[in-house]
Amino acid sequence: IDVRSELILGDSEAEGFYQLALISDDGAVLDIDATLDAAGTRLIDNDGEHPTRMGCANKAVYLKKTETRPIRVKYFQGPREHISLTLMWRKVGSESSAKDVLCGASGNDYFWNSNVTPSAPTAKYNELVARGWTIPKAKNFILPPDVRTNPCAAKI
Repeated sequence: IDVRSELILGDSEAEGFYQLALISDDGAVLDIDATLDAAGTRLIDNDGEHPTRMGCANKAVYLKKTETRPIRVKYFQGPREHISLTLMWRKVGSESSAKDVLCGASGNDYFWNSNVTPSAPTAKYNELVARGWTIPKAKNFILPPDVRTNPCAAKI
C-alpha cells in the first residue's frame, strides 16, 4: 500500500509538536513533507518482516493550526497470519521530547488481542492511550491538491 495524504489539526487539537508512530506488521515507513515531486523526510522507519511493532519518529514535528503537512505511508504485508497498520500521534513539549517507552516494543498480541473477533486493545495499547496517544481522525486527513478523487470512496 502506498498512501499519500495531508495531516491537519482539527478544531480540538492544539498547535504544537506532535510525535508520530506506526504500529505495523509487517513493514511500514512514513515520510513527512512528501509530494509527487519530492520524497520528503523519512520520519518513521518500521520496515521489514516482523511481528506487530511500534515504530516511532525520532523527532516530533510542529503542526500549525491552519497548515497541512503532506505525508506518505508505504506498507507491505508479509506472512498473512497477522495484519496491522495503525498511525498514532501525541502532543509533546518539544521536537526532541523523549520517545515513548513502548517505541520498538513488538509482539503479535502486544497491542491487540488477536484471539477474539474483532481484535481488542490490550493493557499495553491502553497504556499508550493513557499517555496521550490517539489515532488521528478522518478530519485530520485531506487529499493532496493534485488528487482529484478519493479512490477509496469510489462506488463500485
